Amino acid sequence: MIFETELWPNLYHQCGRRRIPLVLASARISSRSVSRYRRLGSLFRDALSRGVVVAAQGEGDANRFVSLGADPDRTHVTGNIKFDSACRTTLANGAGACVSFYAVSRPMWVAGSTHGGEEEIVLEAQQIVRGYIPGRCWCSCRGTAPIR
Repeated sequence: MIFETELWPNLYHQCGRRRIPLVLASARISSRSVSRYRRLGSLFRDALSRGVVVAAQGEGDANRFVSLGADPDRTHVTGNIKFDSACRTTLANGAGACVSFYAVSRPMWVAGSTHGGEEEIVLEAQQIVRGYIPGRCWCSCRGTAPIR
């Protein structure tokens, strides 16, 4: 689950290739950004078309994501997580539904809003946790090397 404006085409592409569910929550994108992303050709269209669910802050944001290649059937207006208090219960229920649908039989954890240097700490923590649950594949790689 990625929040707001974090658009990383290669990450999205690799998640889609590995069938790892990806949700853009409280997603927003400006008209100016859409113009810049369009200059990169099919890069964003391919990244957004691989089963990504877009939970946009507003109708304009949803339309802009669709114009970049997001599937209209998987693009929804859910509001702004930070400011729409009525949305919080719906999003919490949605997060619970996401976990119960996608992660029933496998661990799921989130490292959100990381900054430089924190990714290494997250990877170290993952290695520690993996020690407690040996033999588990921590991605949907089905026997190939885990994503690092």
